[in-house]
Amino acid sequence: MINKFFKRFTGKSSVKGKVEGDALSETGRVNVNPPAKDTFDSQSILDAQKVMERLSSLVGLEDIKQQVEKLTAFAWMTKIREKEGITNQPLSLHMAFKGNPGTGKTTVARILGDILHSCGVLENSNVVEVSRSQLVGEYIGQSLPKVDKVIAKAKGGILLIDEAYSLVRSDSTRDYGYEVVDHLVKIMEDKRDEFMIIFTGYQKELDDFLRANTGLKSRINYHFDFKDYNVDELIKIFLYLAKERDYEVSSDAVKRLRGNLRSHRDNGRYIRNILEMSIVKKATNMYKSKNIEGLRTLKKEDITFPSKGSPINKIGFNP
Repeated sequence: MINKFFKRFTGKSSVKGKVEGDALSETGRVNVNPPAKDTFDSQSILDAQKVMERLSSLVGLEDIKQQVEKLTAFAWMTKIREKEGITNQPLSLHMAFKGNPGTGKTTVARILGDILHSCGVLENSNVVEVSRSQLVGEYIGQSLPKVDKVIAKAKGGILLIDEAYSLVRSDSTRDYGYEVVDHLVKIMEDKRDEFMIIFTGYQKELDDFLRANTGLKSRINYHFDFKDYNVDELIKIFLYLAKERDYEVSSDAVKRLRGNLRSHRDNGRYIRNILEMSIVKKATNMYKSKNIEGLRTLKKEDITFPSKGSPINKIGFNP
């Protein structure tokens, strides 16, 4: 679908680029009528094409890619209509990104910011990432100024609220997070033409949070479900991250990975931790043997996995 737009405006089609990072994350609106660029020229299309190549190169996330492509196609069509002098309705863009850690939610949010900026829908491509501590105050009167400060920083771009359900604590109706949510609902309506919000978090918790806050839910028009990576996808991420660190991975090492890996709720973070552990294990093996051959190659004996129940960000070895 996106290729058709590229061919029409540039005579070129999309080409896959390299894999990127760990991703290997009813009516809020952003008004598209005041464009970020004066004209919808071929350079804008080329800029968007480059960003779409980054999206296409990510491991997995096929459903997410299709949703982003549809949104991008609609944004482009809206810009074409504007160029032809046809009236447009404001585009609803507030979103919810649901899924486990390490599934690419933040990476996709950044790419989406670049895409929508290239299309002229957003004034800039900035993604301001915050959590409860940047929005909810400890004392009465502290929260709303904090929210307004964050909104001002995100103006023209994207505000990403991580683990959005942590804004309110179910054990206390007097929690200041409730006034933050109410304030966000009002801002999403009153300033719908100035920025967009992406709420992220675990699927069940985020769904429960939105069901309990109907005013908020009604202003989120796009819901993206980020699935856990399967074993093949985790291996692709491992190989990419290894190459990024100037390591090769032997075929026997890949076989060991394939024989021991299982899908894991920490996804990209989990496989990155395995790589870091394996690199340290390689150093230990080389030090013991005093043999520096194969300095750039991770071998079968180097591959190691976290002990069951060990912290995901702790570097260590299985006995």
